[in-house]
Amino acid sequence: DMSKIICNKYSDSIVEMILNKPERRNALDADMMDELNARLLSADADNDIRVVIIKGSGEHFCSGADLKMAPEGGYSIDERRAMLSRYNRVVKTILTMEKPVLSVVRGYAVGGGMSLALCCDIIFAAEDAKFYGNFVKAGIVPEMGAMMILPQLIGLNRAKELWFTGETVDGKRACELGFVNHAYPSESPDEEVYAFARTLAGMPKIAMGITKRVTNSTVLAGLDALLECEQQASPFCGSTEEFKKRREAFLNKKK
Repeated sequence: DMSKIICNKYSDSIVEMILNKPERRNALDADMMDELNARLLSADADNDIRVVIIKGSGEHFCSGADLKMAPEGGYSIDERRAMLSRYNRVVKTILTMEKPVLSVVRGYAVGGGMSLALCCDIIFAAEDAKFYGNFVKAGIVPEMGAMMILPQLIGLNRAKELWFTGETVDGKRACELGFVNHAYPSESPDEEVYAFARTLAGMPKIAMGITKRVTNSTVLAGLDALLECEQQASPFCGSTEEFKKRREAFLNKKK
Protein backbone atom coordinates (compact mmCIF):
# COMPACT_ATOMS: atom_id res chain seq x y z
CA ASP A 1 0.00 0.00 0.00
CA MET A 2 1.67 3.20 -1.20
CA SER A 3 -0.76 5.27 0.81
CA LYS A 4 0.87 7.23 3.62
CA ILE A 5 -2.32 6.99 5.69
CA ILE A 6 -4.05 3.66 6.26
CA CYS A 7 -7.73 3.86 7.24
CA ASN A 8 -9.46 1.07 9.13
CA LYS A 9 -13.16 1.52 9.66
CA TYR A 10 -14.81 -0.45 12.46
CA SER A 11 -18.46 -1.44 12.60
CA ASP A 12 -19.05 0.66 15.69
CA SER A 13 -18.60 4.04 13.93
CA ILE A 14 -14.91 4.30 14.75
CA VAL A 15 -12.27 4.99 12.11
CA GLU A 16 -8.57 4.56 12.71
CA MET A 17 -6.06 6.58 10.67
CA ILE A 18 -2.56 5.16 10.76
CA LEU A 19 0.53 7.15 9.76
CA ASN A 20 2.18 4.68 7.43
CA LYS A 21 5.94 5.14 6.98
CA PRO A 22 7.24 2.68 9.57
CA GLU A 23 10.69 2.49 7.99
CA ARG A 24 11.08 6.24 8.81
CA ARG A 25 9.28 6.01 12.18
CA ASN A 26 6.27 7.57 10.41
CA ALA A 27 8.10 10.83 9.75
CA LEU A 28 5.78 13.54 8.44
CA ASP A 29 5.92 15.04 4.96
CA ALA A 30 3.61 17.52 3.29
CA ASP A 31 1.92 14.95 1.02
CA MET A 32 1.21 12.72 4.01
CA MET A 33 -0.31 15.68 5.86
CA ASP A 34 -2.46 16.62 2.84
CA GLU A 35 -3.73 13.04 2.73
CA LEU A 36 -4.43 13.02 6.47
CA ASN A 37 -6.27 16.33 6.16
CA ALA A 38 -8.47 15.04 3.33
CA ARG A 39 -9.30 11.88 5.25
CA LEU A 40 -10.15 13.82 8.42
CA LEU A 41 -12.47 16.14 6.49
CA SER A 42 -14.24 13.22 4.84
CA ALA A 43 -14.60 11.42 8.20
CA ASP A 44 -16.12 14.57 9.69
CA ALA A 45 -18.66 14.70 6.83
CA ASP A 46 -19.50 10.97 7.07
CA ASN A 47 -22.62 10.27 9.15
CA ASP A 48 -21.51 6.72 9.84
CA ILE A 49 -18.36 7.86 11.63
CA ARG A 50 -18.49 9.15 15.20
CA VAL A 51 -14.88 8.96 16.44
CA VAL A 52 -11.44 9.15 14.80
CA ILE A 53 -8.28 7.54 16.21
CA ILE A 54 -4.83 8.61 14.96
CA LYS A 55 -1.87 6.30 15.54
CA GLY A 56 1.43 5.25 13.99
CA SER A 57 2.24 1.98 12.24
CA GLY A 58 4.93 -0.20 13.76
CA GLU A 59 6.62 0.64 17.05
CA HIS A 60 6.47 4.44 16.93
CA PHE A 61 3.89 7.19 16.66
CA CYS A 62 5.88 9.75 14.66
CA SER A 63 9.45 11.03 14.47
CA GLY A 64 8.51 14.55 13.31
CA ALA A 65 9.19 16.15 9.95
CA ASP A 66 11.08 13.90 7.55
CA LEU A 67 14.59 15.38 7.23
CA LYS A 68 15.46 12.87 4.51
CA MET A 69 13.04 14.69 2.22
CA ALA A 70 14.96 17.99 2.56
CA PRO A 71 17.07 19.15 -0.39
CA GLU A 72 20.88 19.14 -0.06
CA GLY A 73 21.24 22.63 1.42
CA GLY A 74 18.00 22.46 3.41
CA TYR A 75 14.75 24.26 2.60
CA SER A 76 14.49 27.94 1.71
CA ILE A 77 12.39 30.21 3.93
CA ASP A 78 9.57 30.19 1.38
CA GLU A 79 9.62 26.40 1.05
CA ARG A 80 9.52 25.99 4.84
CA ARG A 81 6.65 28.44 5.07
CA ALA A 82 4.61 26.70 2.38
CA MET A 83 5.25 23.32 3.97
CA LEU A 84 4.33 24.50 7.45
CA SER A 85 1.03 25.87 6.20
CA ARG A 86 0.18 22.39 4.88
CA TYR A 87 1.04 20.88 8.28
CA ASN A 88 -0.98 23.55 10.07
CA ARG A 89 -4.04 22.84 7.96
CA VAL A 90 -4.23 19.44 9.71
CA VAL A 91 -4.01 21.14 13.13
CA LYS A 92 -6.91 23.45 12.23
CA THR A 93 -8.97 20.56 10.89
CA ILE A 94 -8.49 18.44 14.03
CA LEU A 95 -9.34 21.36 16.32
CA THR A 96 -12.38 22.59 14.37
CA MET A 97 -13.98 19.34 13.14
CA GLU A 98 -16.99 18.20 15.16
CA LYS A 99 -16.00 14.59 15.69
CA PRO A 100 -13.67 13.78 18.57
CA VAL A 101 -10.14 12.76 17.57
CA LEU A 102 -8.06 10.50 19.83
CA SER A 103 -4.34 10.01 19.46
CA VAL A 104 -2.58 6.86 20.62
CA VAL A 105 1.16 7.19 21.15
CA ARG A 106 3.62 4.33 21.39
CA GLY A 107 7.36 4.72 21.02
CA TYR A 108 8.53 8.12 19.85
CA ALA A 109 6.46 11.28 19.33
CA VAL A 110 9.13 13.77 18.26
CA GLY A 111 8.81 17.45 17.24
CA GLY A 112 5.85 17.79 14.88
CA GLY A 113 4.82 14.26 15.86
CA MET A 114 4.41 15.46 19.46
CA SER A 115 2.48 18.52 18.20
CA LEU A 116 0.16 16.31 16.15
CA ALA A 117 -0.64 14.18 19.21
CA LEU A 118 -1.19 17.31 21.33
CA CYS A 119 -3.84 18.83 19.07
CA CYS A 120 -6.09 15.76 19.37
CA ASP A 121 -8.99 15.87 21.84
CA ILE A 122 -7.95 12.95 24.02
CA ILE A 123 -4.41 11.54 24.19
CA PHE A 124 -3.54 7.99 25.15
CA ALA A 125 0.10 6.92 25.54
CA ALA A 126 2.00 3.83 26.52
CA GLU A 127 3.78 4.47 29.84
CA ASP A 128 7.12 4.08 28.06
CA ALA A 129 6.22 6.26 25.07
CA LYS A 130 8.73 9.08 24.51
CA PHE A 131 7.58 12.65 23.88
CA TYR A 132 10.47 14.74 22.63
CA GLY A 133 9.82 18.42 21.89
CA ASN A 134 13.21 19.07 20.35
CA PHE A 135 12.39 22.26 18.41
CA VAL A 136 14.47 24.83 20.32
CA LYS A 137 17.24 22.28 20.68
CA ALA A 138 17.31 22.03 16.88
CA GLY A 139 17.33 25.82 16.51
CA ILE A 140 13.69 26.46 15.51
CA VAL A 141 10.47 27.20 17.44
CA PRO A 142 7.73 24.75 18.42
CA GLU A 143 5.43 24.21 15.46
CA MET A 144 1.87 23.14 14.65
CA GLY A 145 0.15 25.11 17.40
CA ALA A 146 2.18 23.56 20.21
CA MET A 147 3.28 26.91 21.68
CA MET A 148 -0.35 27.59 22.54
CA ILE A 149 -1.65 24.09 23.22
CA LEU A 150 1.04 22.74 25.58
CA PRO A 151 0.85 25.71 28.02
CA GLN A 152 -2.94 25.28 28.12
CA LEU A 153 -2.46 21.65 29.11
CA ILE A 154 0.38 21.88 31.64
CA GLY A 155 0.83 25.57 32.52
CA LEU A 156 3.09 28.29 31.20
CA ASN A 157 6.39 27.68 32.98
CA ARG A 158 6.32 23.91 32.73
CA ALA A 159 5.73 24.24 29.00
CA LYS A 160 8.63 26.68 28.61
CA GLU A 161 10.90 24.36 30.59
CA LEU A 162 10.08 21.49 28.23
CA TRP A 163 10.72 23.67 25.17
CA PHE A 164 13.92 25.27 26.53
CA THR A 165 15.56 22.01 27.62
CA GLY A 166 14.14 19.69 24.96
CA GLU A 167 13.94 16.94 27.56
CA THR A 168 12.26 13.64 26.72
CA VAL A 169 9.12 12.91 28.74
CA ASP A 170 7.77 9.38 28.99
CA GLY A 171 4.05 8.57 28.80
CA LYS A 172 3.68 8.10 32.55
CA ARG A 173 5.28 11.47 33.33
CA ALA A 174 3.29 13.13 30.52
CA CYS A 175 0.13 11.89 32.21
CA GLU A 176 1.29 13.30 35.57
CA LEU A 177 2.11 16.64 33.92
CA GLY A 178 -1.32 16.63 32.30
CA PHE A 179 -0.67 16.59 28.57
CA VAL A 180 -1.67 12.93 28.22
CA ASN A 181 -5.14 11.86 29.39
CA HIS A 182 -4.42 8.17 29.92
CA ALA A 183 -1.12 6.28 30.17
CA TYR A 184 -1.30 2.52 29.99
CA PRO A 185 1.27 -0.27 30.45
CA SER A 186 2.97 -0.85 27.11
CA GLU A 187 1.99 -4.51 26.95
CA SER A 188 -1.69 -3.65 27.38
CA PRO A 189 -3.49 -3.89 24.04
CA ASP A 190 -5.52 -1.06 22.55
CA GLU A 191 -8.64 -2.49 24.20
CA GLU A 192 -8.81 0.41 26.62
CA VAL A 193 -8.64 2.91 23.76
CA TYR A 194 -11.39 1.17 21.77
CA ALA A 195 -13.59 0.87 24.85
CA PHE A 196 -13.18 4.62 25.36
CA ALA A 197 -13.83 5.34 21.67
CA ARG A 198 -17.00 3.21 21.78
CA THR A 199 -18.21 5.20 24.81
CA LEU A 200 -17.73 8.46 22.88
CA ALA A 201 -19.39 6.95 19.80
CA GLY A 202 -22.49 6.35 21.92
CA MET A 203 -22.72 9.98 23.12
CA PRO A 204 -25.12 12.55 21.61
CA LYS A 205 -23.01 13.68 18.70
CA ILE A 206 -24.44 17.17 18.14
CA ALA A 207 -23.98 18.18 21.76
CA MET A 208 -20.48 16.69 21.84
CA GLY A 209 -19.48 18.34 18.55
CA ILE A 210 -20.64 21.77 19.66
CA THR A 211 -18.96 21.33 23.05
CA LYS A 212 -15.68 20.45 21.35
CA ARG A 213 -15.78 23.35 18.91
CA VAL A 214 -16.87 25.98 21.41
CA THR A 215 -14.27 24.84 23.96
CA ASN A 216 -11.47 24.84 21.38
CA SER A 217 -12.45 28.15 19.83
CA THR A 218 -12.60 29.95 23.19
CA VAL A 219 -9.62 28.36 24.93
CA LEU A 220 -7.48 28.55 21.78
CA ALA A 221 -8.95 31.85 20.58
CA GLY A 222 -5.60 33.15 19.32
CA LEU A 223 -4.74 30.01 17.36
CA ASP A 224 -4.98 31.49 13.86
CA ALA A 225 -2.71 34.37 14.86
CA LEU A 226 -0.27 31.97 16.49
CA LEU A 227 -0.10 29.75 13.39
CA GLU A 228 0.49 32.85 11.27
CA CYS A 229 3.34 33.98 13.57
CA GLU A 230 4.80 30.49 13.63
CA GLN A 231 4.77 30.33 9.81
CA GLN A 232 6.95 33.47 9.84
CA ALA A 233 9.11 32.61 12.87
CA SER A 234 10.08 29.01 12.29
CA PRO A 235 11.29 29.46 8.67
CA PHE A 236 13.23 32.52 9.83
CA CYS A 237 14.92 30.44 12.58
CA GLY A 238 15.62 27.81 9.94
CA SER A 239 17.73 30.37 8.07
CA THR A 240 19.96 31.23 11.06
CA GLU A 241 23.55 30.10 11.55
CA GLU A 242 22.74 28.29 14.78
CA PHE A 243 20.08 26.20 13.04
CA LYS A 244 22.46 25.36 10.18
CA LYS A 245 25.16 24.28 12.65
CA ARG A 246 22.71 22.06 14.50
CA ARG A 247 21.46 20.59 11.23
CA GLU A 248 25.02 19.83 10.04
CA ALA A 249 25.89 18.19 13.36
CA PHE A 250 22.71 16.11 13.21
CA LEU A 251 23.31 14.96 9.62
CA ASN A 252 26.97 14.15 10.34
CA LYS A 253 26.03 12.19 13.45
CA LYS A 254 23.58 10.23 11.28
CA LYS A 255 26.35 9.36 8.83
